Amino acid sequence: MGRRILTMPLLTLLVCLGLQALPGEAWAQTGKLAGTVTEADTGTPIPGTTVVLEGTTRGTVTDAEGRYVIVGLQPGTYDVRFSFVGFTTRLVDGVRVTSDRTTTLDAQLSTEVIEGAELIVEAERPVVDPNQTTSRALVTGEEISRLPATTLQDVVGRTANNYNGFLRGSRRFEAKTIIEGIDISDAFYQLSPTPSNFYGGLIYNNTNRADETNASIFTINPDVVSEVTVNTGATDASYSTGSGGVVAVSLAEGRGPLRGSFSARIAPQINTPGPDSLAFYPSDEVAAYFALRDALRSDPATQAKGQLFTFDEGKYAAGDDPEVDLRFSLGGSITDKWNFLLSGQWFQTNGFAPNSFNKRLGGTLKTAYNVSANSKLTALAIIEDQGLWGNWNNRSYHDYWRYYLEGVAQDDGGSFLGSLKWTQILSPESYFNVQLYRTYKRNRYGYVDDDGNGFTDVGEDGDFLDFTDPAVIDKYIGPGEEGKMFSTNISNAFADITGITAPDGTRLRAGQPQPYSEDVKSYMNGLKFDYANQINFNHFIQAGLEARLREFDYHQVYGIDQDGSKLNGLAEPFVLSDFSRKPWEFALYASDRMEYGGLIVNLGLRVEFVNRDTEEIADFFYPFLRDSVSVNGQTLYRNVFNRGDDVATDVFFNPRIGVSHPIGTRAAMYFSYARNQQLVPYTQLYEWYDGNNSNNPFFVYQDPAQEPITSNNYELGIQWEFTEGWGADVNAYMRSIENYGTAVFEATNRVPTGQESLVGSPHRFATSFGYADSRGIELVVRRAPLALADDFTLGLTASYTYATVESARNAEGTVGFADNDPDNPITQLPFNDAEDLDHFPQNIRGGASTLAGGYDRRHRGVLRSVASLPLDFSVGLTGSMESGFLYEKQIEVDERDRELLTGPTNFQIDLRLEKRFMFTPRFGADLYVDVTNLFNRHNVIAYNDNPQSSELLLFERNGNPGSRLVQRDGSTLYGPARNVYFGARVRF
Repeated sequence: MGRRILTMPLLTLLVCLGLQALPGEAWAQTGKLAGTVTEADTGTPIPGTTVVLEGTTRGTVTDAEGRYVIVGLQPGTYDVRFSFVGFTTRLVDGVRVTSDRTTTLDAQLSTEVIEGAELIVEAERPVVDPNQTTSRALVTGEEISRLPATTLQDVVGRTANNYNGFLRGSRRFEAKTIIEGIDISDAFYQLSPTPSNFYGGLIYNNTNRADETNASIFTINPDVVSEVTVNTGATDASYSTGSGGVVAVSLAEGRGPLRGSFSARIAPQINTPGPDSLAFYPSDEVAAYFALRDALRSDPATQAKGQLFTFDEGKYAAGDDPEVDLRFSLGGSITDKWNFLLSGQWFQTNGFAPNSFNKRLGGTLKTAYNVSANSKLTALAIIEDQGLWGNWNNRSYHDYWRYYLEGVAQDDGGSFLGSLKWTQILSPESYFNVQLYRTYKRNRYGYVDDDGNGFTDVGEDGDFLDFTDPAVIDKYIGPGEEGKMFSTNISNAFADITGITAPDGTRLRAGQPQPYSEDVKSYMNGLKFDYANQINFNHFIQAGLEARLREFDYHQVYGIDQDGSKLNGLAEPFVLSDFSRKPWEFALYASDRMEYGGLIVNLGLRVEFVNRDTEEIADFFYPFLRDSVSVNGQTLYRNVFNRGDDVATDVFFNPRIGVSHPIGTRAAMYFSYARNQQLVPYTQLYEWYDGNNSNNPFFVYQDPAQEPITSNNYELGIQWEFTEGWGADVNAYMRSIENYGTAVFEATNRVPTGQESLVGSPHRFATSFGYADSRGIELVVRRAPLALADDFTLGLTASYTYATVESARNAEGTVGFADNDPDNPITQLPFNDAEDLDHFPQNIRGGASTLAGGYDRRHRGVLRSVASLPLDFSVGLTGSMESGFLYEKQIEVDERDRELLTGPTNFQIDLRLEKRFMFTPRFGADLYVDVTNLFNRHNVIAYNDNPQSSELLLFERNGNPGSRLVQRDGSTLYGPARNVYFGARVRF
């Protein structure tokens, strides 16, 4: 079957790629360079000294007190030149400027002795930052390039108190990802925890979303990153508000001569996690499968069923194909006014699970043109294709369908970002930006039939079937006894082909999934204006605004269990969910960074207005109206929500303050506070937005006006350089979070006088509820990259965290409200009473899945280190050790006892060994080996909690997490196995 090619995203990308601009030094994620120039002998200030950043148009002169300030600098490394007539020119190499910080660089000039003399020195990198008013983790591009990392998330995950994307007790969607000032967080994040997604997205829909662990629209290529900061305290007011923190990414620039690289990283195979005794197809289970198949085929009455047992040993390849990661980059100055950085990445893996396949192809272009000495036009384009435009499908393993993996829906997707910005430098102390941008993301799930034989066969990956097409319905969907690809009823006597029952009690399917397809499009058009001014040496003010117009187009066709659950019975073999929403967001921010005699105070306020583009439920006791819709000539009945007034626009006030004060010359203390508010993902707000088009009683709907997540964040810390080159940062933090969970209210259906009686009562609605308290102590030890001996340089960051996360658990379960009086005027459920429900605090539990739990690790240690060795060798190492997840007792349970048990401790070391070759000053090559999980530790990160199985009790008795490797939601029971990667890089 042919595939449809989208042209608008590609056209938008080509327009962005055609824009000519030079990398602007004044993005929203910018730094500041400041200091004092004095005479070396007397310490007297030198007014009028020229300060220039080599290779850029930025520079200034010192004031009457020898002081200078240059604002709006793109994070990166600069060479800074100080010159004044009668003094030796001083050139400081490798000055690191980081985002949202002041880099202090003082210079002492000596009286010139030799005409034209110039003193060149290497910049020192202090381990204590006296400008730090809140905690953050910083990883530079130079460090990233020497670490064994496939994605940027591999690096971010090895920062203090960050476990698998969960920051300080927040969920993944509570952490925002900002790239070059643009929020690329996935606002329609599919793994948001909702009460009904277990039914709607994992089992009956036959999809595996376990790899959606990073709530952003891109998988960022680490080769193009200048720096990444993980901000978990009082973040800058210019950033989008994330109640859990902000991950800010700054891209590298292409200054200087044209340079580039090409690299290839290959793993011959990806090993299966866990002990060798575990397998996807245990011999005794396979024997039972074949015995049942042969018995069915031998009886004429059951031969049709037997023919659906299509599995045979060797049918699905697992772990036999290599993982390939190819990257290139090219950048530099084209003219004195124009330079660029272009990069690309091709990643492909079959993973370790049977029939799995994932490929992505991405590219980044950052380019700008210096219109004048003070005006710049800057463009950014990023694209990532996961098959949407390149015409391939990705496949995932689903344990429920292990003997019929054609029953798992395939997927493709694509995303892009285009940005155009004007930067006007008003003076060395002030500038403004005007930026237009657009983001797009699309994901599709579905089934294929390339040869048209009526079934999805192994290896087919064409376009997805349209289950609203009557011809497709007639050919592929029918009652189980017809033996078609898809069954109208998964519990039908014929369709209930059990195959065998696994040891954990799971019935394994041998064929006939239900029809399912999904198409989700997310658009965002944005406008930003930022202004910054160092109005004097004591005050640096910033202000701006940002407007975002979003659009979500959602189309889903899914099967419903039991014919009686469909409003039109057998005539409606699927249920259609189809809607489009256009919420908008508008933000204003202002901040002032005050510096007086070493005391630094950061004050900021961000006010956000959010229109949800949704409406109230007019009557929760009669929430639906019966309607019909024609789809491809077929009439489908629908229960659509009876909606009323629009939900009011939210107004979020998010203040923040950070204070830093030096303690002598080698230490500083800091304090910060921030209040952050954000909505749950739009996925949750719009869940079943157009109603429940079935009689299924298991669905839970959403309160359209539920309260936002609100967090109050406090921290107190101290930095100390306890010996030369070694520094420590100790901080204690507390996060109190409101509306962390959900409570479910149930309304018994009543029929107003004169209205039609609709089947499907009672109806359940989820609203915001409860709180969470996250607190901990973090210790970070840093060593600046310093020489220990000739040809031996070591730099490292090590951290230890003790932390807990407690949340409120609803002791009442679903709260019911019955009303059978058709004339009762009460139409609303008392959602505000949710805060009065009986509840008790308990630590965040794990075990069942790593996708939404298991991140409360009391003890966590992280090590990140790079070292340069003799003979041009280098070593990069990352390591982590954390205590196990918490889980509930199953043996000798006392209902009054809320104690949780702790799983096994996890430990992992990843290593890179690299050898560098230089053939000419501009041409060289690197060879390296990466080993992940060096000691092949079997890290238990979940366990089989299926109540039908005795394995749940075995885990508590002996620590055995189960006889399977993968949970039904796609998450694994063990962390990754040891894998070896071989890499080569050519530099020119």
